[in-house]
Amino acid sequence: MKTERQNSKLAMLTKDVEGKLATITATMQRVKGVMEVDYERFFRWHSEEAYRMNMCRFEYGRLHACLLTGDLDRVRQWLRQNADCIKELLLAEGARGYSVSASGLANVNALEAKRELRKQYLSMLDFIGNGAENERDGLREESWLDAALKEI
Repeated sequence: MKTERQNSKLAMLTKDVEGKLATITATMQRVKGVMEVDYERFFRWHSEEAYRMNMCRFEYGRLHACLLTGDLDRVRQWLRQNADCIKELLLAEGARGYSVSASGLANVNALEAKRELRKQYLSMLDFIGNGAENERDGLREESWLDAALKEI
């Protein structure tokens, strides 16, 4: 039963990440169309969004590869490590001011994308459970998803 639940969680998480990748790809194609027609408009209104989406596409691609291993503990470790790495980066970089140069804007956009990725990673960790941290007196705490999956 535990393995079925783990496989179900992995399948749901994989489907979610694939959906995010599809949405990002579609949006990037739309933005690319704007860029090809009117670069100035693209630069003014869509360049920051495109930069953040490209960063997220890369990171979700890495997560997708990890999910395809089918190892819940490995996925949990990957999410934890990446969420912690982003947290450290945000703490270290958050106090710096950036100029209005292109590289400064790129750094700000990268931080914003990583902040959003961290939120998603922590949400995914909540979804699949945090492993040993969810154990109490030898019994595993039931997450909201576990309860919902029992009802299905």
